[in-house]
Amino acid sequence: MSAVMELMLALRASLNPVLATLPLPVRNRETDVQPVPLLDGAQLIPEQTRPARIFIGSLPPTAADALGHAPFVVLQPLDGEDGEGLHRLRLALRVCVAAGTFDDAEAAEADVHNLISLLRRHLLSLPDGLLSPRFRIVRSGSDLPWARPDEQFPPFLQAHVLSSWEMQGVSHVAV
Repeated sequence: MSAVMELMLALRASLNPVLATLPLPVRNRETDVQPVPLLDGAQLIPEQTRPARIFIGSLPPTAADALGHAPFVVLQPLDGEDGEGLHRLRLALRVCVAAGTFDDAEAAEADVHNLISLLRRHLLSLPDGLLSPRFRIVRSGSDLPWARPDEQFPPFLQAHVLSSWEMQGVSHVAV
C-alpha cells in the first residue's frame, strides 16, 4: 500500500470519532418531509441526523449518490513532492452538506462552517502535529486554510480545508 493511501486511512480513522460528535441533518433536495433514499435500501426521514461520512479519493459518482451520502468529507490528494528524505503531500478535505428547501439554506451554511471548524480544530490539536509516528502535518504561516468554491451545485454546499503532510520519502535506488 502506498504511503499516501496509508495516510488517508489513518486520517479517516482519526477523524471518524471526532465527526461522531457533530451529527448533522440529512436533508432532501425536493422537500424536508420526503424520506431520503440511501444506497443500502434504507430510508432516512430528513429530521434524522448522522455524522459526516468520509470518502477517500473522490466524490460519490452521481448527484443522487452524493445526496444519499451527504453530509460527507472527501480526502483528496492534490499534489506532492520528494525532498530531503521526506515526501510532502497536499491533501484537501472536501466537505459537503445538502441543503433542503430554500428556507433551510442558512442552517446548511452553518453546518458547513461547523464541519470546517471541527476538522481544523482536530488537525491543529494533533500532538506535535503527528497523526502517527509516520505522518506529520506541516504547520506554516497559514495553518489549514479553507475556501468555498465560487460555484456551488445545488442542493449542495461545499468547501475544502487544505492540509500539508510529511512522511518518509521515496528512496532512490540505482538500477
